[in-house]
Amino acid sequence: KILEFVMKANCFAFENCLPDLNVFLDLPPRLAFLRKGGADLNDRIETSGDEFFDRVYEGYNNLKNRDDFVTIDTCGNKHQTHAIILQTLKNRGII
Repeated sequence: KILEFVMKANCFAFENCLPDLNVFLDLPPRLAFLRKGGADLNDRIETSGDEFFDRVYEGYNNLKNRDDFVTIDTCGNKHQTHAIILQTLKNRGII
């Protein structure tokens, strides 16, 4: 059911024009909010609550074994993550 939710959200967001490769920056929502200093209280999506973000994160985790998804470890800093993304795209022949 979560996978179906994520796929519907993606189809809506991309108007059925889906990318050849999805880059999943794997970072649990709570850690992501800690990195950015908390949720933006003026943003409707960011104030949706932990349950919402946990469901979305779980949905993307269910997708990450597909051929059109690549998971990027984001434990390092932004420069390390950028280097991993570039190398991954080069390895896939995208750039």
